[in-house]
Amino acid sequence: MKKKSFLEFNTYKQNKRFNAFNVINAMLFVAILSLFVFSLCFCIRDMLEGKTDRDYTLFLIMHISVIIIIFLPLLAKKIFKIQIPYFATSLFYFFLFLTSYLGTFRNLYQVIPYWDNIVHFVSGILLGFLAMFFLNFVYKKQQKSNAFFVFIFVFSFAIAIGTIWEIYEFTCDSLFGLNLQRYLNPQGVAYVGHDAVVDTMIDIIMSCCGALLIGIVCSIWSHFDKNFISYFTIKKTKKKKEDISQIEE
Repeated sequence: MKKKSFLEFNTYKQNKRFNAFNVINAMLFVAILSLFVFSLCFCIRDMLEGKTDRDYTLFLIMHISVIIIIFLPLLAKKIFKIQIPYFATSLFYFFLFLTSYLGTFRNLYQVIPYWDNIVHFVSGILLGFLAMFFLNFVYKKQQKSNAFFVFIFVFSFAIAIGTIWEIYEFTCDSLFGLNLQRYLNPQGVAYVGHDAVVDTMIDIIMSCCGALLIGIVCSIWSHFDKNFISYFTIKKTKKKKEDISQIEE
């Protein structure tokens, strides 16, 4: 029976080593899922008590949708065999907590006047990080990235997704009679002229500021670190093998 070399055995142990980021993401997953499940239970309780207006019905749909969205990283790994980097998964859970739970379900959009602006600024930064994962399809690990192209790609990607979000808010306001774009005053009367588009424009401006900041950071990072693209690599998951039985042949 031929034993594997020390280097091969050491590599095997490193691959099996428990990753701290994996633990953190598992804890985040359980915590975020628990929060939304409890929030869903309270929503159902309010509906059973007779509060069955349109807002609660929509909240019920939103709760179920977000709970499904929470499982997207796991579905990507199980179905499409894609291993999303731990850092990206953590940002994904953090953004859901910031926007859906605190902002929508805990009503911080109404309680804190500038909460919406903070969320759009942070979303510009997170979308910039997301752009770096798509940039892997453009650059190979052996290639040196172009700092100017990195800036343009990251900035444009974040702005594009931010614009799509504003379209989503406009669509929900039109179809469900919501006030996501803040075009109604507290008395329910629609603003007129310039005042009607203030919230939308501020959202876009804050997204641009976040995208600009992360674009500059990624551009400088790519200029000084030739391997910085490798930090944003989405890998295909490998099938589990019975490595222990293969240590000795």
